[in-house]
Amino acid sequence: MRTLPTLSTTRTLLFAGLAALSGCGARAPVGRAPAVDDDRPWPDPAVASLQVYLIMTDDLAAMQSKEDFEAVDAAVNGESQRFSEVRKAVIFVPNGYRVSFSADFAEPPTRAIPADQLKVILADLPVEVRPAAEQSKLGVIIRTDAALLPAAGQVRLGGLVALVAAQRCRGFIVDMLTRRAYTPEAFAEELSGPVIGKRQVRLVTQKSGSGFRLFTRGLPKFGLPDLYWPDLTAAQLAAAQATFAERVERLRNEGPSAMSMTPCRAPTGFFDGACAEVD
Repeated sequence: MRTLPTLSTTRTLLFAGLAALSGCGARAPVGRAPAVDDDRPWPDPAVASLQVYLIMTDDLAAMQSKEDFEAVDAAVNGESQRFSEVRKAVIFVPNGYRVSFSADFAEPPTRAIPADQLKVILADLPVEVRPAAEQSKLGVIIRTDAALLPAAGQVRLGGLVALVAAQRCRGFIVDMLTRRAYTPEAFAEELSGPVIGKRQVRLVTQKSGSGFRLFTRGLPKFGLPDLYWPDLTAAQLAAAQATFAERVERLRNEGPSAMSMTPCRAPTGFFDGACAEVD
């Protein structure tokens, strides 16, 4: 059996979409852009969404051919009628909109998610399929980049890249930003639901020294920094959790102008993207 590249010596396949997304390109946009009453609309189409997924599979050739990338591109950026439930849930797409994606390969567990953490994450899966995920022989790390869309449409379309890849190799999906695991069926249901977001951001409470810290995982999907709130006492915790949740919603709905934030003091490597502390 050939030796797989590790994350530190990864080789990357990149395939830029060839066709315009169904409902855009040469066609008229789907839906209407939301009305705005100032000169700083949110979501800002100049801001990019970051999404990173780990596909766990036994298929050692997964996502390593031109045909694989063409199939994903056709489903996400082309005229394919597959996954129409996900695509129809995207309320507005401008002409020429496209999701770009790449794939890296690593032997699981990856350095990005150590074995003990991965086992906890895979506990999200139904018990009958969990052993298959835990015994996967290949990890395909999918990264997508796309401009923001109203109602978080970019999360649905970026997630669709991971969904198509997982279906092609009969794998399982780990959202590396929120540390959640899905079967392809569960992820398809998540992406096509009426509202995207409840499971797309994780609010975490963690012991830190003699107190607690709060932080989010997943806000970079919405073009936002993850939030970090260190140095909380037990007496402050309940009120801080409520405030934290409210601020996350304000950020998602109004953008960075919704509140004052300062540079993050989180440990290096603690977050996958940018982070900020709430004032």
